[in-house]
Amino acid sequence: MQLPAFNRFACLPVVLFLLSMGCGSAQQSDISERFLYVEREAMNTATLPEMIAIPLDRYYIQAFGGQTNWAAVQSIRFDGILHLPQGKIRFIAFKKKPNLCKIVIFGEGSARMIMAYDGKDAWQLLNAESDDPVDMPELEALNFIRDAEIGGNLMYPNFPGKRIERLPDRGLDGVDCVILQVTRPDGQQVEYALDSKHLTERRMVVTNAQTGLREVTTHSDFQQVAGLQVPFRSVMHSEGTWVHEVQMLRAQVNTGVV
Repeated sequence: MQLPAFNRFACLPVVLFLLSMGCGSAQQSDISERFLYVEREAMNTATLPEMIAIPLDRYYIQAFGGQTNWAAVQSIRFDGILHLPQGKIRFIAFKKKPNLCKIVIFGEGSARMIMAYDGKDAWQLLNAESDDPVDMPELEALNFIRDAEIGGNLMYPNFPGKRIERLPDRGLDGVDCVILQVTRPDGQQVEYALDSKHLTERRMVVTNAQTGLREVTTHSDFQQVAGLQVPFRSVMHSEGTWVHEVQMLRAQVNTGVV
């Protein structure tokens, strides 16, 4: 199978919660980065209004097993299948604290597409075209970096320049949900729908920086992996049109250096 166009994969890390797991910006100062990645700040809601802090505290316990469990997690590896209109492709995704991400997509034969973010720069490599990595185009990089980090945009609520707001609660597929909107330091916004009873992340909504289209990713088939709640099925729609489905085959914690 020929690898599809790159922009079809710009939003892949979203499914990883992955764990949409992530937060932060490529343009942060060293001071901001040191503040951001202090472990005790990962789930610090002390300065937030109760209407935001209470569901966030419950979410951190539900999704990550609480602060103690999360502190023991250093990296996550995901093996899965990406289903597209033209077929399916196998991928491996790695995430490592604080904000490192690498995705390898396997085509026919030895064809590989690699996308990565090292905390400073986002790059890509298509081995059928070159042996050397190149910088990811700016708008595609914005999408990738937005979803690259391991804890999700709801993690580190006190990051300088980040704002978390609670929007009116609403029902999704018959389930009452708490709606939280994160405005990142780079200006991008990410909306989360959390099941109001269990605080499971049911849906995430973003605007694709490259196309300007609204993308909705719905998570299901959650499984516990080392105290983390991992969605093993994620489906993306863009402006009501089905884009892709991610089927997770395996998730592993602290597997070592990539």
